[in-house]
Amino acid sequence: MYDDYPSYSTIKQKWVDTIPSHWNVKRLKAIFAMRKERNNPVITDNILSLTAKQGVIPYAKKEGTGGNKPKSDLTQYNIAHKNDLLVNCMNVVSGAAGVSRYFGAISPVYYALYPHDDNNVWYYHYIFRLMTFQRSLIGLGKGILMHESESGTLTSVRMRISMDYLGNVLLPIPPRSEQDQIVKFLNWKISRINKLISIKQMQIKELEEQEKKIISETVLHGLHNSALKDSGNRWIGDIPSDWSLIKLGRFCSFQNGISESGVFFTSGTPFVSYGDVYRHLELPETVSGVARSNEQQQKTFSVRKGDIFFYPDIRKYRGSWHGDCL
Repeated sequence: MYDDYPSYSTIKQKWVDTIPSHWNVKRLKAIFAMRKERNNPVITDNILSLTAKQGVIPYAKKEGTGGNKPKSDLTQYNIAHKNDLLVNCMNVVSGAAGVSRYFGAISPVYYALYPHDDNNVWYYHYIFRLMTFQRSLIGLGKGILMHESESGTLTSVRMRISMDYLGNVLLPIPPRSEQDQIVKFLNWKISRINKLISIKQMQIKELEEQEKKIISETVLHGLHNSALKDSGNRWIGDIPSDWSLIKLGRFCSFQNGISESGVFFTSGTPFVSYGDVYRHLELPETVSGVARSNEQQQKTFSVRKGDIFFYPDIRKYRGSWHGDCL
């Protein structure tokens, strides 16, 4: 994919074995200084948030409800300058690092780093985004470990890495001109990839709308261009003239699930939980719940092939129907 360099040097780090021989290697503390400015007295009320997904953004633009809430006392924050590399010492192993495009107030758990010399901070931003680099930091942390998601990212991380340990991590130092070239290439390449992702997401959305339309047209009007009549039902609308309406209870029976206390669902036989129905259009092959059911309950509440599940609150309706159920 890329041309090889004339020669390479071995550095034997957990996340990288070799680098081009004309690059240098230094500890992070020799490349970056840690900014130690307090927001006391209050200089700014622009509170910044750092996430692995969004990078550094004003707190008001943060997606989701996770993480700590802003402090009312702004003097408890530190200061970050534009182009500082912010590192969340509690979540850096899951990718919580990024360059700030803003001047603002930051949590004390964020390290605000700025280069000692003429180095491109965005080059090191990309290093902190490397999953192999993030994994190499795990042994430096203290606290709660994590689990790995299907995408390979680490979640449920509260593993604090002190600046003393982080500062001793070895990092490569390409010549500044090469740093700039690398950053320019990655910015261009990632921009192209993101545009392709946006196009694919739009196509997926259009296909999903087309799917809904096809299902609606076919279920309510059939496969042939038949004459239509008013069904008399507002949500159904017109139906083929030779069709009729009957109440749901005429051709199926209803059965509620087991209603017991929480301890009932801690062990036992497989159990279709609320989450299995609410989160999926079709039931997963392996359901998430278990229940201490007796023989009579298993007979009464067992799921059979072709059963339809639905959540009774129509405002939050998610139905699930499945060919092969447990």
